[in-house]
Amino acid sequence: MKPLLAAVALALPLGCNGNPAAPVIDGGYLSWTPPALWLAAAPGGSATGSVTVQNGGNRTVAIGSIGLGSSPPSFSSTSGSLSLDPGGSASVSVTYAPTSCPDGGQDLGQLVFQSDASNAPTFDLPLVGLCQPAAAPTLDAGVKDAGTDAGAPDAGPDAGMSDAGADAGSDAGA
Repeated sequence: MKPLLAAVALALPLGCNGNPAAPVIDGGYLSWTPPALWLAAAPGGSATGSVTVQNGGNRTVAIGSIGLGSSPPSFSSTSGSLSLDPGGSASVSVTYAPTSCPDGGQDLGQLVFQSDASNAPTFDLPLVGLCQPAAAPTLDAGVKDAGTDAGAPDAGPDAGMSDAGADAGSDAGA
């Protein structure tokens, strides 16, 4: 018996030069860049980054709420709402300003988007704050590093000793 071969043809819309056209996503379709936001700062300092949200769909998306969810108070953001036309994008700023470093050195939070997008009506973007403690002050009491020999006199086994003991016996009888 011979195997039955079937041919399948796909009908793809063609774009320029006969290449398949980019697919159109029906409805509003949101994407985020980066997928998580990492910020690093020392206590008393701050770091700011941004998240870009883009509508890759074919209808306008209303983002009714942008907020920090249950994030610690070391994070702040421009909250509110916005509307993205098809192909449109917007940036949302996030600032990390720790007052002290938490145990483990990290603050974890999320930037929460609530929208009418077909792919993600609610989306939580992870936020990571890396707390960098300030460097300890260096004390300089005028003591040089004993581990280096740059320009220092030899500190071998007899350093600082006189010949008084070696010559004392030979000079005593003369």
